[in-house]
Amino acid sequence: MQPRNISIKVAREEDMSSQIGNDGFYFDLVDFDRVKAFQIADNMTMSRLKMEIAVEFSIPVQCQRLWLFCKRQNGTWRPVKPFSTEENNLSMTSLGRLLSRTFLFLNPDGVKLFLEVLNDSSPKNLSNNDGLVFLKLYDPEQTQIRYIGMVFVKASSRPSDILPKLRSLAGFCADEEMELYEEIKFEPSAMCDAIDANITFSESQIGQGDIICYQKSSKSLSHHAYPSVQIFFNRIHDLKAVVPGEQMKILALEEEVARLKRQSDLQTEKANIECQRFKCERDNAVRQLNELQDQNPQIFLEFPITNLLQATQNFSDLCKVGDTEYGCVYKGIIHDTTVAIKLSRSDTLFQQEVAYACINVSLS
Repeated sequence: MQPRNISIKVAREEDMSSQIGNDGFYFDLVDFDRVKAFQIADNMTMSRLKMEIAVEFSIPVQCQRLWLFCKRQNGTWRPVKPFSTEENNLSMTSLGRLLSRTFLFLNPDGVKLFLEVLNDSSPKNLSNNDGLVFLKLYDPEQTQIRYIGMVFVKASSRPSDILPKLRSLAGFCADEEMELYEEIKFEPSAMCDAIDANITFSESQIGQGDIICYQKSSKSLSHHAYPSVQIFFNRIHDLKAVVPGEQMKILALEEEVARLKRQSDLQTEKANIECQRFKCERDNAVRQLNELQDQNPQIFLEFPITNLLQATQNFSDLCKVGDTEYGCVYKGIIHDTTVAIKLSRSDTLFQQEVAYACINVSLS
């Protein structure tokens, strides 16, 4: 039988880094329409494919570990298993028959794979207790999400065990409080659930191919339009009918509205604090005045005009010490006491002041 060609699409971490958070791509791991596709005969082995990958990406065969991507029941695409040494030596047709008992391998639109590049820290012999988890970092301040790496976790371990690595990948300080979420699906609605960092991955049902989105604690970020990745994903899903470029414009405008509201709230809060301070000062002044009035009842004295003329030298400019809208103020001495004497500009102004004031006498 004549061999037929099949399309093998190979996704790398570079594809995830360049796609996630850009051009309207936020959910899942990769858009396979934008990754490298290899056309190979169905009688070719996976080992032969690795040689072609080595030429295309300049990655030695011994540094490659290929994973099978499969579509989950919820519509997402995730890596489900790495190919074993034995499977690497089987033809695509034989491999397809072997895996079809568990996975839909030879999809009508081709085979989808993930290329893991091995290094010194990569686990060599994976067991069923090892899970490959992908990581996305959300920044509420920039309204931005991006792919930041992957990590192997033990089913019996806890998310709290990988927090130091997550902080290191994000460039956070060692004691930064964080929130972790599992990205589950995006149709028919976005589903991104908070993760309890203190229960095991097995208990949280987080394992092979799952996605953890994490961020700084949203407690101090509530003034942003989308303080958590959960809220961000819900909003992105609401905007799925909007073209990608317009999505970002809408998000930016909504974040600007949130920023201006926060600024307005801060100014209002500051004004309220100032108002409260002035009110306290006023109340305190009134209280002190009332205390003084209780201690020193006001005494109104009436002086003949001759005393006033004599004290001010006939209201001479030499005795003038001030000038107000109500009249001029003069300094003089009456009955051996230094006093301030105001000469009102009109009878109306005089009557107003008489109603509310008295001559204040102080010892010189």
